[in-house]
Amino acid sequence: MKKLCLISLFALATSSAMAGDMYVTATMGQSQLHKVDTTGLDSFDTKDQGFALAVGQTIVPHFDVEVGYNKFGTFNGSVLGQTFEVEGKAFQASMIGSFEVKQNTNMFMRVGVIQTKAKTLGFSDKKSSVLYGVGATYKMNDTLDGVVEYQYVPKVAFTEKAMSSVNIGLKYRF
Repeated sequence: MKKLCLISLFALATSSAMAGDMYVTATMGQSQLHKVDTTGLDSFDTKDQGFALAVGQTIVPHFDVEVGYNKFGTFNGSVLGQTFEVEGKAFQASMIGSFEVKQNTNMFMRVGVIQTKAKTLGFSDKKSSVLYGVGATYKMNDTLDGVVEYQYVPKVAFTEKAMSSVNIGLKYRF
């Protein structure tokens, strides 16, 4: 997965001769683990705040490629009175298709690969999976867009369960 992200970054960096814009995106929001088996645990929080940073390039109008980093948050739990934390993060590479719904407003769909990593109590685990997303952008001016997105990962590290996130943020084109 790291090789795929590095190759994607290299392709983005060397493709400046292409017609499209490069951009960076920063978003923040809420992440949620789904259908986690909490049998035997006193408690376990399945939601936390997270953020994402990405760099991308428009290849042709309405088609982008993007690589990024997601920090899903830290999920707290306890068992037999002892507390623990599970920290979730990931690297992703995606293709994004968009279409205009009205002036300055686009809808988009994302499909990509993601490698999630979770750490807790000195143990760590990695899991590669598919990443899906759907969202909207609103063009504020020639370089700045507002972004709202829902992302879904069918299997994440440790739990082998799904995770989703709802994020809001900004996209800066240069």
